[in-house]
Amino acid sequence: MSVTVYVTSWCPHCRRAQRWLRRHKIRYQAIDVGRSAAGQRALRAVNPRGGVPTFVIGRRVIRGWSPLAVRYAIQAEKARLGGS
Repeated sequence: MSVTVYVTSWCPHCRRAQRWLRRHKIRYQAIDVGRSAAGQRALRAVNPRGGVPTFVIGRRVIRGWSPLAVRYAIQAEKARLGGS
């Protein structure tokens, strides 16, 4: 399962989201769009508004921080992949 979260260093919601992911032992890739032009382009490709945090979980894109939405997307992706 692939979890990517687009963040900035100054965003309190991004820090909260990353703490939540670590606490729940969810492996993820964080891309700091404040430090990477390529990261900014990748973010705009999945979220044209460019807001952070933006999560890409499998085929789903979640804009903003909602633990319930992230948990649901992770569960749905695990089910889609056969529970792995």
